[in-house]
Amino acid sequence: MNDNLKDAWKNSYKLGAAVSRRVLKHKENDAIIKKHFSSLTAENSMKLGPIHPHENKWDWKETDFIADYARANNLAMRGHTFI
Repeated sequence: MNDNLKDAWKNSYKLGAAVSRRVLKHKENDAIIKKHFSSLTAENSMKLGPIHPHENKWDWKETDFIADYARANNLAMRGHTFI
């Protein structure tokens, strides 16, 4: 018997969670995500408003933080609402 969700479903599909930097920075959330999930989706940071808030201004900090977290923890990452 598996003690986490991601291993219980590993032969069927990736189990994902929608996250933000705020969610990932909490130790309790970090532990739950690493234990139970195999994929991340950015809640809102990949939407046009946060990425491109004004003409000639681009802000990738939040998205980069989530992508770096996914890479560092061997988690898949799903792009969400790029346009």
